[in-house]
Amino acid sequence: NPTSNPTPSTNPNPKGRNRRRSKQKIKEFNLDELSPPIITMIDQRTMAQLLQAPTEGYEDSIVVPAITADNFELKHGLLTLVQNKQFLDMTKKTRMLTFDISTRSLLP
Repeated sequence: NPTSNPTPSTNPNPKGRNRRRSKQKIKEFNLDELSPPIITMIDQRTMAQLLQAPTEGYEDSIVVPAITADNFELKHGLLTLVQNKQFLDMTKKTRMLTFDISTRSLLP
């Protein structure tokens, strides 16, 4: 196939060097012609305004419910922690893990 392996007689550049190509001239163009037209939307609200729930007409129906003794539950484990005061005694448990920076040793 003569096109895949050209002979020196058909190769325009016999030494295999690439010739410098002349720089192509860029014709002047107006950037305004290439940019898409500015289209304004009818709804000019910001994203924060769009994400707000509409409350118009609902003002009277939005009520914070009163907390009564029968609409919440305390977990048994939480009550046990409070009764035994286990969460208040963390200083004794973490003291052996406290590192004194000045002496670079564990505190007693």
